[in-house]
Amino acid sequence: MLSNRLVLPISLRPLQNWDFTGWRSTMHQDNEHQLQFSNRAIKQLMNTTINILHLEDLPSDALFVEKTLKKSNIAFRKLIVDTRDKFITALTAFSPDIILSDHSLPSFNSIEALKLLREANLNIPFIIVTAAMSDEAAVDLIVNGADDYIIKDRLSRLPVAITNAIEKFRLKKIHQTFLETLIKSEKRYRALIEHSADGVVILDQSGKPKYVSASVKNVLGYEPNEVLNMDLFTLMHPDEIADMTLMLKKILNHPGKTIPGHTGRMLHKDGSWRWIEATVTNLLDDPDINGIIDNFRDVTERVQGEQLLSESGKFTNAILSSLGSHICVIDNTGVIVAVNKAWADFGKTNGAVNLARTSQGTNYFEICEKAILAGDLIAKQALDGVLSVFNKDKPVFEMEYQCDSPEEKRWYVLHVMKFGEDQTKVVLSHQNITEQKIAIQRLAQSELSLKQAQSMAKIGSWEMDLQSFELSWSEQAYRIFETNYEQFTPTHRSFLAFCHPYDRVKVDRALRDSVKDSSIDYIEHRIITASGTQKTVEQRWIVSKDDNGLPISLMGTCQDITEKKALERLLDKATTMARIGSYEVDLANDLFFWSPMTKLIHEVDHDFIPTAKTALDFYKPGLNRQKVQEAIDLVMKNQTPFDLELQIVTANGNDRWVRVIGEAELVNEKCILYGSFQDIDKIKETELEVLRAYEEKNVILESIGDAFFAVDKDWIVNYWNKEANRLLHHTKEDVLNKNLWEVFPKSVGSESYKKYNLAVQSKQIVHFEDYYPPMDSWLEVSAYPSSNGLSVFFKDITARKLADKKLNDLNDKLRAHTNELVISNKGLEQFSYMVSHNLRAPVANIIGLGGLLKDETYPSDIRQEFLNGILENVQRLDDVIVDLNLILQVKRQISEKKETVNLQILVDTIQSSIKSLIVKEKARITTDFTAADEFETMKTYLHSIFYNLILNSIKYRKADTAPVIEIRSSLTAGKLIISFKDNGLGIDLNKKADQIFGLYKRFHHHVEGKGMGLFMVKTQVEMLGGTISVNSEVNLGTTFLIEFNV
Repeated sequence: MLSNRLVLPISLRPLQNWDFTGWRSTMHQDNEHQLQFSNRAIKQLMNTTINILHLEDLPSDALFVEKTLKKSNIAFRKLIVDTRDKFITALTAFSPDIILSDHSLPSFNSIEALKLLREANLNIPFIIVTAAMSDEAAVDLIVNGADDYIIKDRLSRLPVAITNAIEKFRLKKIHQTFLETLIKSEKRYRALIEHSADGVVILDQSGKPKYVSASVKNVLGYEPNEVLNMDLFTLMHPDEIADMTLMLKKILNHPGKTIPGHTGRMLHKDGSWRWIEATVTNLLDDPDINGIIDNFRDVTERVQGEQLLSESGKFTNAILSSLGSHICVIDNTGVIVAVNKAWADFGKTNGAVNLARTSQGTNYFEICEKAILAGDLIAKQALDGVLSVFNKDKPVFEMEYQCDSPEEKRWYVLHVMKFGEDQTKVVLSHQNITEQKIAIQRLAQSELSLKQAQSMAKIGSWEMDLQSFELSWSEQAYRIFETNYEQFTPTHRSFLAFCHPYDRVKVDRALRDSVKDSSIDYIEHRIITASGTQKTVEQRWIVSKDDNGLPISLMGTCQDITEKKALERLLDKATTMARIGSYEVDLANDLFFWSPMTKLIHEVDHDFIPTAKTALDFYKPGLNRQKVQEAIDLVMKNQTPFDLELQIVTANGNDRWVRVIGEAELVNEKCILYGSFQDIDKIKETELEVLRAYEEKNVILESIGDAFFAVDKDWIVNYWNKEANRLLHHTKEDVLNKNLWEVFPKSVGSESYKKYNLAVQSKQIVHFEDYYPPMDSWLEVSAYPSSNGLSVFFKDITARKLADKKLNDLNDKLRAHTNELVISNKGLEQFSYMVSHNLRAPVANIIGLGGLLKDETYPSDIRQEFLNGILENVQRLDDVIVDLNLILQVKRQISEKKETVNLQILVDTIQSSIKSLIVKEKARITTDFTAADEFETMKTYLHSIFYNLILNSIKYRKADTAPVIEIRSSLTAGKLIISFKDNGLGIDLNKKADQIFGLYKRFHHHVEGKGMGLFMVKTQVEMLGGTISVNSEVNLGTTFLIEFNV
């Protein structure tokens, strides 16, 4: 439209010698302006050779043009063509900068040349150089894309016209490129600001908002205009206003500097307090901004996560503080939620005891029940004791029981007590009181295995550029941080974001200090991985320097030592809590060594030095003292080791049970006795507690909120709680000790059946959702495989699934509304096109003829012709406006309610309305709506579509053939397809395919019409959400295909 507006004044140049009132002065000013513009452009072209393609069939005319151009000192190369094929070839082979064209050649004309340019998408200046032509023809050429036209007997204007056209295209191209770049930049900026998860506010010096991004609503819930009228300090938490005031002063004192703002709470529109983290930059000195940019985001989930981690630390400390010997914590469902290393070792050394084969995540109750079914009475006694603690029958349960090995007798102590104030968990302590030496050896072996595993572990590597602070990570480093190179680009700043908030400062300081002090090259610290897991890592690095000794980079390794640190903590705690000391004796020289723990057990001072006599005197007189004396004599004589449980009397007079283990070895022919000394007084008290804890197992499983059942490896149900009974309507008596799939035969092959088998086969936990038809309900299921079978927790989520369905329905409605908006927008584009192209011609003619009527020198008959011309163009303008009104009326009716339309009845109704025309033209209409005979839509639109297509087939029939129209329906891939096939004149789609549905496009002029029918059909089909296509051949008929979604 822009090019038409620029060149239309030029199109009136053939009338410039006519005496129009007021026209000459305007033309004179325009000519002076264009002359100045052309002089500048000519100077530029004098230093540039341009390619001119001249479409001309008269050599003499071509020669006159060439002479005129040479006189203007324009440097050019010119190619003359006189046919369509030569013109097409020259467009690519010659690459013209401008095209000069005669209007009419014997086999080719300028209209066709302009059309070829449009089809080839070539943007080349095009000037008509021809003999005199009518004003209407000139306007038509300009509308079709010509930039100017020159009368051949006035070629003096040609150089100016060429330079104007080339310069105009150059400036237009520069302007368009700049405009596109500006629009893209604006769109990117707005997309970043408006759709960001961060809010952006620009504040004035007093802290009042002067700009608020739309994304602020994502953070605080307020609309931007609400925030503009707010005092942001009123949204801050009262405890943090003072800190924020100090922060604002700091920001004002550091112009141009980005400062991490105050992280604090702000009041959300919904009334909740949200943790907000801000990054603030003072740009008050920047005249383009003149404000303080506050970029802030909601970090509530992160802060809450950190608080949860803190609570998790308290939980861990509670476990460590309740450590006995070999300790585990179980919840009221029997699941072991935590174990210490000593407990794990105990399970390894106690392979003959089924109930001790436990690890974190295993169900302790199930293990006991299996042992009971196998006839293990000790397991029943232990289980009853655990349950008694859970049931509050006993505060503590302790049981001592015998479990012999093939080689010797062995005794164990089980102690059960409540886990602090948590009424849903108990602590189990289990100690072997006959094989302590074996336990210590196993612990040493475990430590050795840990060291070997660490030496073989993959360690991540990294390198940091000290100039840009960019990082490069190895593949293993990405694994440690649980991310990958596609999702994360490491930098020093982003690495620090992974560090635990409490460790972040010391890590940054260590790395920076190492640049100054090369002795600093190691640190251990915590990280929060991309998945939210907390780990402990060990960082080691070296500083790389250039030839001048200046540091340029850091190269280092990162190792995950989380398990190592946990094991170290558990080992220290286990040794302390188990109260195990050591001793060494050189009897020949009467030299004794007691460890601090051994002295603590004897309740002597830390500087106490024992002797053979004082050490023996601590044992109770009688059998205890006699046993230890005999054991020492035997080990000294034959190096026979001993392991005794005896009573001593401490320095404070307290009786205490101890376990003494001793071995001897010869060193330089001297016998050295060494061993361990353990306080087992509390262990003796733990057995009853364990038994009581076992008794509470069934009560806990029945009181949990989720439904629960367990099966063994053969799918035999060995547990079924009340909630499972309620949800699945099968009692415990119906299913216990029966095959699960025999009880639920209809579930074989279901999603639950597949997932349970997957869990058992893959040894992996599975979580899924499944529909249970008998109860018409949805279940959320978690299946936990173990070496003994499968444990299943599930709950009813039917209400949530119904809510999800409602949400999906709302989303479908939103998409439908969006499609309606798109269709409406297309209508506006069509209307714009109509105003631009169909109203301009009659308006231009009315203006021109009106100017002629002002000249009273014309004879009255000529003036009458001018008036008749004006009236004719007014009528054309009125026709266009009527058509536009009809189109807009169609688009406004889209709000009509949909109804079910019977296609056969619709066709019969149309046939009745045009019965006389059908009889007159001997037309025959056949239908086949077998596939689909009804369609829910807007009946008036579908009636108009059918009516226009039927009438179109009758209108454009062949003169010697009665029209036959076939209408069919079909269903394909969720779409309703309606076809209209006739035997009429057909259309040459090779030439007219892009004009079929255009407004005012007619292809057969022997029949009366305006070119509105097919345009209306396409518009109404699209308004109904469908598409229409055409297949036609000349004299073979036409087929229209309409597709609707169903």
